[in-house]
Amino acid sequence: MPYEAQALQFAYRQEAQLHHITRQLHRSLDESTILTRMLESIAEAVPVAYCNTASYRADLMRGSVIHHIARSPAANTASWLIPGHEFNAIYQQLQAYGTLRLCAPWLQEQEPWGSFCISLIADHITNQEPLGDILLVRPKGDVFAPEEVAFVEAVAQEAAIAITNARRLAQTEAEAQELRHLLSVRDACMNALSDQMRSPLTTMRMAVQMAQQSADPERRRHYLHLLEDECKRGIELLNHLLQWQTSEESTTAGIQMQTWLPAIIDRHQEQAAARGLTLSVNFGYRPLPPIYSDRFSLALIIQDLLEGALAYAQTPGEVTVHVQEEVIEGQVGICIAISNPSTIPAAEIPHLFDAFYRVPGSERGERLGLHFIRRIIGQLSGDVRASSSEGRTCFYVWVPQYLTLQSLSRLTGVDSAANARPSFPGLLP
Repeated sequence: MPYEAQALQFAYRQEAQLHHITRQLHRSLDESTILTRMLESIAEAVPVAYCNTASYRADLMRGSVIHHIARSPAANTASWLIPGHEFNAIYQQLQAYGTLRLCAPWLQEQEPWGSFCISLIADHITNQEPLGDILLVRPKGDVFAPEEVAFVEAVAQEAAIAITNARRLAQTEAEAQELRHLLSVRDACMNALSDQMRSPLTTMRMAVQMAQQSADPERRRHYLHLLEDECKRGIELLNHLLQWQTSEESTTAGIQMQTWLPAIIDRHQEQAAARGLTLSVNFGYRPLPPIYSDRFSLALIIQDLLEGALAYAQTPGEVTVHVQEEVIEGQVGICIAISNPSTIPAAEIPHLFDAFYRVPGSERGERLGLHFIRRIIGQLSGDVRASSSEGRTCFYVWVPQYLTLQSLSRLTGVDSAANARPSFPGLLP
């Protein structure tokens, strides 16, 4: 049969094979499976004594061999690991040509083999970084035909596209799952806020009933005063909800503390001045990493702690907010320390975050409550703690840089982060 007819027949056969191979490659989302199927398909279509496929490391060096096929026992015993110094020169040529038919010094030592083909696994359409390569080996004198090389390149490109699509799909699924977790955090925050609303409503209902039943004018005034206080508390809780729901989106977009936090601080400057206090924020000297967390929840926490610091501070005095990067158990995060001039007895510190607990002698406030704050920060995989010494009380809030699936999976309940709290370095200015 003439050479042209053989080439045409080979081309038709390979086109059908390539169509079948493409469907097989795109059915899998596992990179190792894609590379294995790619190599097996090439070995079935192109006669070789030995072939393997290897993935590239982040530094674009040839990593471990994912899969290999040996058609000859002699080829199976040979060493086909490309030396690092040899690979640098080979890779430069691969970048330029995509496929090489070569005989390098290290290959010449692998007698009786002398015909070699190396092809990049890369998507040449999008010009992305190569993912790996394919090494094909034949005996000396049995060179690879141009149509065989073209077939290997086509299969390699389809494998690269399949791997790229698999990575993108995996990333999309991870982002979707993270968004679902984020929405569950938001829902938990809203549910906790709804629970907080029940308390003033229940007290208001009781006060109305008692005022209606009491004939004593003094008792009626007492219940009316209680009703007024609980109305204010309920309105304040609603303001928390409405203000942050309209001004802060629940998103994992990076929060730049240096620009985001001062806006929250400025909203409380008037309240501080009215009480004869100064309110300042300090970010230290080191740049802070962006925080990928729920803006709604984090803003709610900071506002509530700020309002508490201003409400219970001894006047005149200074309320400070100190922000710095902190690494806890190998995890990068941000620690926000809110300090005011006040004293909490040491015996009361361990109970501050207990449900329904108030420091003896303190008035009932209109804020969310420290127990609620701990529930929210637990949903963010962070922590909050308090200390009081030398006339100053400080609340520390630590949140991880990333609200990752791994950190969220550790949460078995809204208070789970409180069971094993990390210890923070002292941040009192």
